[in-house]
Amino acid sequence: EHRYLKGLGPALGSSMLLCLSWEQHPSGDCLAGLSLTQRGVTDGSWYLRDRVTMENEDLDTLHEMESVGRSMVEAVENHLAKHGLTWGNVVLAGFSKGAGVMMYAA
Repeated sequence: EHRYLKGLGPALGSSMLLCLSWEQHPSGDCLAGLSLTQRGVTDGSWYLRDRVTMENEDLDTLHEMESVGRSMVEAVENHLAKHGLTWGNVVLAGFSKGAGVMMYAA
């Protein structure tokens, strides 16, 4: 997606576009192992599970996603500070696994 997004620069005017690729980030290792098409995700049942029934693997996944979300917040805040902006100036957008990370970070 980077090659397509880089072409948007001239059309943005005074706006700024930041494209974060978590597949290349150390915190993004966990994303490779996540399947968005597994039954528990597509039917929403994974999210309805009782905390007591969670296993170590589930808790590891939650911890890894928290790490990716916090990394995204840190990366965005660095760019905001560099340009004198605040979170009020930000519109977040994402797709696929990145959309989930974006929603968590928001």
